Amino acid sequence: MESVSAFDQDMTSELFVEIMKLFFDRGWMVGSGGGMAATSKATKAIYYSPSSVQKERLLPNDLFVLSQETLELISRPQNPNIRESDCVPVFNMLLNDDEETNCPQVKTVLEKYPNASAILVRNHGLFVWGPTWQKTKIMLECYEYLFELACDMIKCSIPLVKSLKVN
Repeated sequence: MESVSAFDQDMTSELFVEIMKLFFDRGWMVGSGGGMAATSKATKAIYYSPSSVQKERLLPNDLFVLSQETLELISRPQNPNIRESDCVPVFNMLLNDDEETNCPQVKTVLEKYPNASAILVRNHGLFVWGPTWQKTKIMLECYEYLFELACDMIKCSIPLVKSLKVN
């Protein structure tokens, strides 16, 4: 039997929950805040985190799962009080190029900067994406470092941008 390295591992509901808990432990999804979506190449499924649940206690059957091809709901949490994240329209736009969205400002920014790997949305937070969950996680870790560095620079009264001297 051939083993799969962690870098080649495809997204599953169990892996999705494991990553959500890791993000909780890092302080990225405190309490019931934070949302995440990821796709599986093998099953052509899209996994969405639920809204307003404790991320550190999430179970695989707490996720919303959609077909990536039809966008139809494959499964949802058994608890009818659990609802999808308000971020789902943004997730859908990032995951499906032809998706109609109610986020015109985000769509405009993405059209203007097609090579971007993240967008900061007021009152929603940072959205990061990439070709694989592994590369997306690495990008997220890089952004965290840069944001922490910027906060430390501000605390120390160090300008974030060096002024250009024009002669």
